[in-house]
Amino acid sequence: MKSRQSNNQLVSRSTRIFVGILIGFSAVNVGKLRAGEKPDTYAALHRSLVTYAAANGGKAPLTSEYSVAIAQLDGAGAKEAVVIFTGSHYRGSSGCSMKVLRRLKTGSYGVVSNLTLCRKNGIWVSPKTHKGWNDLVIHVSGGGAVAGKRLLTYNGNSYPRNPSTQPGFEGADEKLRKIVFTPVPAPTGSEQDGADQPATAQESKSEGKDKPKPESDVRSQ
Repeated sequence: MKSRQSNNQLVSRSTRIFVGILIGFSAVNVGKLRAGEKPDTYAALHRSLVTYAAANGGKAPLTSEYSVAIAQLDGAGAKEAVVIFTGSHYRGSSGCSMKVLRRLKTGSYGVVSNLTLCRKNGIWVSPKTHKGWNDLVIHVSGGGAVAGKRLLTYNGNSYPRNPSTQPGFEGADEKLRKIVFTPVPAPTGSEQDGADQPATAQESKSEGKDKPKPESDVRSQ
């Protein structure tokens, strides 16, 4: 009897130790994964924005001048970045400049679209798609534009630059997912100066020479 109890206690103890090791291993790995995602994404995105501005004769943005939302727009692969620029250099009475960027195999981001007349609280993603990319719905107002939601469809290279020239949105609002932007943490060290990273997506040739000009519930992951 004593021998059986002793064996049972040994098995029970071994099981507890094994389970404890598994829990500890999982906790360590999950912690590392979560800790490394956002800083890497924001740093790569900032370097790409700085490089793109330099290549197109623009002003390198400060992290305090823009906010970011990470969203799946092309239906596959790495999620895209939607960046809205709210600094005084990038906004006017009709809204702000905005970029849609795709993550490249190199780890940097390439600009897919440059948009104007965008407002931080007036951008949605539609479940409908064109050329494999979700439609965008943007509310325009001010600057003489007729106020209302406009539908922007992807044409195979980019989204339309000026939302006010696009047709009105006539779908169901409850099917839209609102894009919610989040501020970007300031880069540290060499990240502030950017790096030699390609900042124009190869698939988006029409946007490569398009210089952005200042204009008078998808959440960041």
